[in-house]
Amino acid sequence: VKETMVTIETASNNMLELVNDLLDVAKIESGNFELNLQEYDLAELINEQAKVFRPQAEAKHLSINTTVPAKFMLKFDRVRIGQVLGNIISNSIKYCDSGQIEIGLNVNNEEKNVTVSVKDSGIGVSREDLGDLFSKFKQLKGGDHARKGTGLGLVVSRGIIVAHGGKIWAESPGENLGSTFYFSLPLSTPLG
Repeated sequence: VKETMVTIETASNNMLELVNDLLDVAKIESGNFELNLQEYDLAELINEQAKVFRPQAEAKHLSINTTVPAKFMLKFDRVRIGQVLGNIISNSIKYCDSGQIEIGLNVNNEEKNVTVSVKDSGIGVSREDLGDLFSKFKQLKGGDHARKGTGLGLVVSRGIIVAHGGKIWAESPGENLGSTFYFSLPLSTPLG
């Protein structure tokens, strides 16, 4: 009975995740995606997300390290940027079997933005797959790695970042060579 209840709960959670992702995609595509822009500490949010995912990472013999300033105030939607970080960190854990995940924050005053990077030592991404990463229902193939998820996390993440006036992209030297996901946010986000 307990095993059946766990199976039902897992299936319910997966269905809820799919419905929420589909709703977010629909809002993004229809232009009805609203942000709650306020000034928050981006460095604190990064450290919080790293802490949330550390147990999951450690279960796979992964370490999560952050290189961020003590404090970095910026105007953004805290829940939605937390969602983006969660999607990217979760993917890094999913596609790594051991090694490390490095999360950084860099300010580019010339381009007037801040860039967050999440670098992993995972399975990497082939050149042909890089272009499909932010497409609906696309998931990396990955040999014998079992994959779970909706294939919508990066689509939703892209919508959130674009709504903030930023950019999101990924780089990888190739298969089995790790990957780095980046997103940038403007240093001053206009309200509206």
